[in-house]
Amino acid sequence: MDFLAEGILIILLGSATKLFDRFQSLDKRYSASFRLGIVTETWDLEGRIILTKPVGFVTLSQLEAAAFSLKGNIVQIPPVFSAKKIDGKPAYYYARNDTGHEQLKRLKASNVSIYSIEIKSFDGLDGTMIVCCSSGTYVRSIVNDMGNILGCGATLTHLTRDSIGKFELSDSINADDVEKIAVGDDMGRYSAGILSVEKIMQLKYL
Repeated sequence: MDFLAEGILIILLGSATKLFDRFQSLDKRYSASFRLGIVTETWDLEGRIILTKPVGFVTLSQLEAAAFSLKGNIVQIPPVFSAKKIDGKPAYYYARNDTGHEQLKRLKASNVSIYSIEIKSFDGLDGTMIVCCSSGTYVRSIVNDMGNILGCGATLTHLTRDSIGKFELSDSINADDVEKIAVGDDMGRYSAGILSVEKIMQLKYL
């Protein structure tokens, strides 16, 4: 998950770790916020601004058309500030290193599936959307691509992962509660967010 993102994170323990690949391949749903007219080096607000452009008069219809053009099975270029591996190291290692330009040229595009992009709000500058996509998709890249299509640039401003497969954020345990469980607090109150492998299979979550 991106550094500035929040939302559901599946943690596997014990025998469940054998199912890592199956969990890793599950589809995702995100709630994202973005701003037109700026581009940062990381394609989100963590990085410094490297480009600003006048937005002009971008309509909701134009924004929706840009989003619609990215749906389907696409070849996506990941951000250079990402965990994608180059020679065994994450791309961000080279992006932060002044001598890593040659290695970044070998950052490979990925085949991903964008099932839907629903624009929820837009005021001419800032907007929100819901994205349903395959594993390995970067919402930062989607926002960056939308900005390129519109010709004014765009940057992700907030990201929440709402679901992984059938696992919903609303059923999750807050990170603070994990610490309470670790020190022996009443696990019964958090049972909705703790599932055995047998229960997962019974519910057909995989």
